[in-house]
Amino acid sequence: KVAVKYYKKIFKAKTDIFNKLKKINNSDIVQLLDFGYYKEHFYETMEFAAGGAVNEKKDDGSYKYLPYTEEQTIKMCRQVIGALKTCHEVGIIHRDIKPANIYLRNNNGNDFIIGDFGISSIMEDGEISHKTQTVSRTNGYAAPEILSGLISPALDYYALGVTLWEVLTGKDPFVLDNGHRRNDEHLLRDTIEGRIADDILSREPKLSQKMQHLIRGLLVIRPEYRWGYDEVTRYLNGEDVSVYVEQKKYKPIEISD
Repeated sequence: KVAVKYYKKIFKAKTDIFNKLKKINNSDIVQLLDFGYYKEHFYETMEFAAGGAVNEKKDDGSYKYLPYTEEQTIKMCRQVIGALKTCHEVGIIHRDIKPANIYLRNNNGNDFIIGDFGISSIMEDGEISHKTQTVSRTNGYAAPEILSGLISPALDYYALGVTLWEVLTGKDPFVLDNGHRRNDEHLLRDTIEGRIADDILSREPKLSQKMQHLIRGLLVIRPEYRWGYDEVTRYLNGEDVSVYVEQKKYKPIEISD
């Protein structure tokens, strides 16, 4: 069995990314088997992930797997950051990490793989970051710097932070307690102003201090201070890793006589 993704005609493939993906040998990344065009539509064939996405739902609308235990979430996190490390080392920024793009290779629920590189970006050797005119994203999971076109590996770790909260709770992070879903303008404002972490971590069910600290490290607004592979690995291995706290500066009020 293989999976086939057949894109809309307007999709223009970044073949340099797909060529790199085809050469990657990492068990935590969906194996790309082939790609090309058929009747003017781009397609890719890849290994079939029998377990589906981690946010797979049953016929009654309930989640098949979620919420995950802390142990399951940490296992998923370790495999995802291992996959991201491999991608980043060859210059691929995924740009769309979320539960729908993390799959289970089989039905036993413990072999996680990342896929769906349709809006990924590629960086040249030696680049730390670069600017792009294409700001395709999934609002809420997208880090604030993408709004100004700044691309770097830090994008993927911000999205992972939101994803971890979602798989731990089995809840949509963008639906308010009153049942209403945030609109895009609301999400963009909260992302830019750094409100996402405070919001989701204040909700029920309350996460352990360990997981709250991990998520805060991943949702740091400034990409240069955001946790990446090294910080997450050290923290999950038991080290004490600090989280950068933005210093809010208030403009003094001038009082005239």
